[in-house]
Amino acid sequence: MPSTALNRVLAPHGGYRRMFSYGYARILDRAAAVFCSRAWSYQNDALGKARGQLLGASRSVRANIAEGSERAGLSKDTELNLLAVARGSLAEMADDFEAFLFERGEPVWSERDPRRAAVDAIRIERFAAEEDERHAYSRYLIEAWAVFAPFFEEPASLCDAANAALVLIDRTAALLTGQIAAATKETVEKGGFRERMTRTRIERRDGIAQPTPDTPAPICPECGRPMRLRTAKSGPNAGKPFWGCSGYPACKGRRRAEESGDGTRTTG
Repeated sequence: MPSTALNRVLAPHGGYRRMFSYGYARILDRAAAVFCSRAWSYQNDALGKARGQLLGASRSVRANIAEGSERAGLSKDTELNLLAVARGSLAEMADDFEAFLFERGEPVWSERDPRRAAVDAIRIERFAAEEDERHAYSRYLIEAWAVFAPFFEEPASLCDAANAALVLIDRTAALLTGQIAAATKETVEKGGFRERMTRTRIERRDGIAQPTPDTPAPICPECGRPMRLRTAKSGPNAGKPFWGCSGYPACKGRRRAEESGDGTRTTG
């Protein structure tokens, strides 16, 4: 399949390192590892199980965001399912941290607590490197973690670390909720992979080309609908492109292929 057709079939995908949700998920993953190494011993089976569950949940968040991003091109349903799993893993992490605080008789920070405000005030910048991405992203994460580390590493108390993690969990969950809403809207408006594939196959079968940035679709002079670039199948102009009304056969408005959407003429 030509790349132009492939681009019409595949939904936007990848680029998860530029997502804030993934960045915070990586910070949370590191925070959970530091917290577990301080709070629970490998030698204690019961506590070791709690440690493993928390670390598994933190890994699930980042891994499902990354996988969902990469698989979004072929299946928005898969992306949505994986984002929902990541959202569920955040809830599991929150439950573990809340249970830790409850067992020690410590309350969750209130929304007006200055300690919560101190964590909430920190924001990571959007990752934007274009070259040597993996190396650049590793440096980006190291620098981002250095800002959050004082809330999780000694001498910070374990209860304060648990509360700081809850703040980041809430932020990441809000970002994922926004991603899920955006992916749902895109699916409703543009359809899924099968629908896009069907449209592309019909366009190729019927000789309908898609407008490009260089040749935007003009408006039909007869009814005002957007036009489509088609190819004449018969007659003296057989094989030549022309703009035909998208409302055909109800409207038979036409324009020469050289006319672009803004009324100017293009070559070709």
